[in-house]
Amino acid sequence: MKKTKKQIIEIIIDVIAVILCVLLLIVAINVIASSGKGYTAYFGKLYLPVESNSMWSSDEANRKPTTDTMLGSFKKGDMLVVDELDDEEKQNLKVDDLITFKMVVGEGKDRVEILNTHRIVGIVRSLDGEKILTCLTRGDAAAVDSEPERSPIDFVVGKVEKIKVDGGGFGLWISTPSGFFVAIVLPSLLVVAYFVAMLIITFVQRNKAKSAIDKEEMRKQLEAEIREQLATKSSPENVDTEAETPKQQD
Repeated sequence: MKKTKKQIIEIIIDVIAVILCVLLLIVAINVIASSGKGYTAYFGKLYLPVESNSMWSSDEANRKPTTDTMLGSFKKGDMLVVDELDDEEKQNLKVDDLITFKMVVGEGKDRVEILNTHRIVGIVRSLDGEKILTCLTRGDAAAVDSEPERSPIDFVVGKVEKIKVDGGGFGLWISTPSGFFVAIVLPSLLVVAYFVAMLIITFVQRNKAKSAIDKEEMRKQLEAEIREQLATKSSPENVDTEAETPKQQD
């Protein structure tokens, strides 16, 4: 049996709604799992749009990697794919690695933690040399002789795995109020509205079906009563079989 255009459209809408629900569920699960971290990781990866040019050197030669394992500089509008590290993995960090770490900005009520990504230029180890205590970091745009920032190992979130050139435009846009509304809030509202509408339609159709069943049962009941009445009237007991006798003449 061929499906009508209406049925095909309904199937497509259902598929889209299910996909949106799955995506929203994934986001919700990851937000809950990352609660208290100050960032949200998706399957162990952070996707961070670059918001400044602190890692974009004015010297083109300094922007290129010097080793096979070293990542080059990045600029505003790029996207960073950061591999979230556990305590053991943090101990494998080395100079020239790009790391994302928590950074405290402001004081008092204005004190907040933000994520920053810079290159490791030095490492401070424990007295026995076995554990990394602090990473010394600096942006590629800063002067080579400038004072590096000290990032305690506990503040390190992850290591940059990949740089997607110009891939952070969407991330920067979604971080704006209008982008967040269009990309997150609006689809969520549409999904909720769709399922509410489906619930109402199902409820109405069920009531219609129940009403039709009730009407059919009532019709059958009336027909049965009518047949019973007709059968009762036509039964021999209720037929007047007494013949009319002729009057005698005087």
